Amino acid sequence: MYRGYNLKLDALPTFLSQFKMEGENYYNSLNASVIKAVNKLKSDDGTIDGSKLQANWFPIVSADVFISHSNEDTETAKLLAGWLKNSLNLNPFIDSCVWGNAYDLLKQIDNTYCLMKEANLYDYDSRNRSTCHVYMMLTNALANMINNTDCVLFLNTPKSIRLDGKNVTQTLSPWIYTEIALSNMVEERKKGVMKSKALMEDKLAASLSITHDVDLSKYAKLTSQDLSYWGQSGKKGNEALEYLYANYKTTKGY
Repeated sequence: MYRGYNLKLDALPTFLSQFKMEGENYYNSLNASVIKAVNKLKSDDGTIDGSKLQANWFPIVSADVFISHSNEDTETAKLLAGWLKNSLNLNPFIDSCVWGNAYDLLKQIDNTYCLMKEANLYDYDSRNRSTCHVYMMLTNALANMINNTDCVLFLNTPKSIRLDGKNVTQTLSPWIYTEIALSNMVEERKKGVMKSKALMEDKLAASLSITHDVDLSKYAKLTSQDLSYWGQSGKKGNEALEYLYANYKTTKGY
């Protein structure tokens, strides 16, 4: 990853609204080969092959732009993806559109390995272990995808970010928190070196709302008007990325 962008959207830009079909068609065309039967990924001794499970459930695909977003902003993310592909010939990535659902994976594992059938209850310790394995695989896959894309566009909306009483930027999503933290580490390690091309959202129960402070200070500021100018630049593919980097390189976040 070369740079992160903090895309502040209080409302949907009108020029994005026409790209719904393009976004849907793009992700349908990817047709990721996700193996959804865990029993097909077992080794001869009956253990689950974690490497194969991660590669099949959370496959690493070739993409230019990683779109980080709230689960409630998925449709907006798809519109942005359609615009990036159609207007700038850039390949976007949205985890929930390409990868299998981590909750579906957990349910398969837990029903096989953690369910106490007579009591019809899940064993607490076993559930903790299974959740740890799946979430670590997902986190590792996120890190790989962020590292392999050229830039991250974070959809900063009222559904993803909030300010506390002291103007500290916070999110209720552990996955937004993770993606921003990972991208900050990757950017520091590769600062000034642009790589060539190579949310899922955890919705917490109302009774368990946990906020996470997020550091957007290294993300360059971007607005819907900036997106419009970028789209009108006439640049495509890598030239479009070079235009973005050259014209929007401040590191002050919102």
